[in-house]
Amino acid sequence: IIRQTNLNRGEVFNIGTSKDISIKNLAKEIKELLRENGIESLHTYIDARPGEARQTRADISKAEKLLNWKPSIFIQEGIGQQKEYYLKKYGYK
Repeated sequence: IIRQTNLNRGEVFNIGTSKDISIKNLAKEIKELLRENGIESLHTYIDARPGEARQTRADISKAEKLLNWKPSIFIQEGIGQQKEYYLKKYGYK
């Protein structure tokens, strides 16, 4: 339970793993998980758009400090959970 007295309304928190993963590697992870289920995924690379961040990483220090929060699963596990949901939703399972 979060004590409202410690937080201001409208407080914003970054939630993530605090580790970098490129979109290219994220797509590769998803493609490999789908392939394990006999689904071939197609993707197209495009050039970076103007103003697009080259790297992003959530700074979770505020959430750690004020919410006593830490990531509890790895990105691969989270992708796997989403995979199961979408396979079921779209009739692959």
